Order: sequence, then structure tokens, then C-alpha cells
Amino acid sequence: MKIVCVDENKILLAGTLDLVREMFPDAEIVGFDNPDDAVVFAKMKGCDILLTEIELHGSPSGIEGARRIQKMNQKVNIIFNTVCSPNEYAKEIIQIRPSAYLTKVVEREELESALANLLYPA
Repeated sequence: MKIVCVDENKILLAGTLDLVREMFPDAEIVGFDNPDDAVVFAKMKGCDILLTEIELHGSPSGIEGARRIQKMNQKVNIIFNTVCSPNEYAKEIIQIRPSAYLTKVVEREELESALANLLYPA
């Protein structure tokens, strides 16, 4: 299983990576502070679960990065982990059909629940 985490806040990214690694010690888990790098990784190696911030400076946004990865793998499980209100991006989020929408700072129990209820088997 390949899990990709994206967040430009390196401290929050490191915390998320630590949590995910504890839950999936046998998975290939990588983190990026730039969605372009995540898209390149997903294109080269695949991605089963994408855990991403929505608002990222520059281009692409977390939503656009998720779309690009989803075009490569329609069964990628997308989990948004963000400080944004879901109302700000509701239309775009619904079109992507994420497995979960979490607010930062994500708690272990929330992440465990999201990962236990994925749309597609990973």
C-alpha cells in the first residue's frame, strides 16, 4: 500500500506522517510539502491513499493535486486534512468524492476512523 501525505506546514506534515506510520508500519508512506511532487510520485509509483491539505500556496492547490492523482487512479482514497471550512470548497469536494474530510490538527481517533472507512479497499 502506498500512502501520500501533502502539507506545506512541515511540522504538521511530520506529525501526520508519524501517525500514519504507526497505523500502517508495512506501507510505503511518503510526505511532500508540494502537491506537484506528490503528483509526480503517484504517477511513477502509484498512490492508494492521499491525505492532503486543501489550501496550498502556489499551484496546484490540494484539490487540484487530488484531481490529478484521481485521474491516474480513479480508486484512490482521498482524505482532506485542512483548516478550511467544508463550505468554502463544498462543490469541488463533492465532485472529488473524498473518503473523509478532517480538520486540523487531526486527532489519532479521527484519522483511524477515516482510514477504517475508506471508499475503496487499500
